[in-house]
Amino acid sequence: MDPAVYVPRAYDDRIFNDLPLFSDVFRALEHDPVPDAVHEQISAVFQRHGMQRTLGLAVLHRHFALDPGELLVEYNAVTAPWRLPDSRQLLRGALFPKAWAFADGGDLFPVEFAYDPHTAAAAAFPPFPTAFVADMRDLLARHGLARTYGLCLVSPAVWDPAAPRMLEFTAGRTSIVVPLSGALADEDMRSVVEATWVFPCVTSMDGEAGAGGAGPSRLKICARECYGHKDHE
Repeated sequence: MDPAVYVPRAYDDRIFNDLPLFSDVFRALEHDPVPDAVHEQISAVFQRHGMQRTLGLAVLHRHFALDPGELLVEYNAVTAPWRLPDSRQLLRGALFPKAWAFADGGDLFPVEFAYDPHTAAAAAFPPFPTAFVADMRDLLARHGLARTYGLCLVSPAVWDPAAPRMLEFTAGRTSIVVPLSGALADEDMRSVVEATWVFPCVTSMDGEAGAGGAGPSRLKICARECYGHKDHE
């Protein structure tokens, strides 16, 4: 095994269920925002290790608990719990992690997955450099953010400045991601929260082109409420 390559731990639904609820984590961030200087340090870690075009930063949260044996899987912009048999090799294509959390002493655990019938499993996501994982883990721990921020896989499409920002809304145990029609007005901003960023910035929340600096670009935002949505235990 190459010591320069970090291998995340196996999936454990208990790690997912230990994530903070959506309402709790975003209320905490609203009350005590993470300083821009910390985001600049996080951006520097991504760029120092050349991971800024592969991975993004995500606010760790869940809207509901998973039952034993369930995984949260995104397919065709819809994310829902899947219960899979042990013989996952029967699935065509790849079922692969798309989001990870630091837990259990600082190891990375997958907490969300994606399914692509046209992608080979071996090519689904690149290896994690051990030094990158260590630097990110230590930085988040130093600022008390290890249970607030995690990592997420980033599609190459997000680097197109003309691509729309994405809005996720959740109803029951299903989440749907849809493109935004344009910039968000001030009154619209009160109904959403920022959930995922890439570094350096591509576009800002208001639709203005980013300068390619240290600031975060909002890759995905979450609706506070939709169709009577609430957290479900």
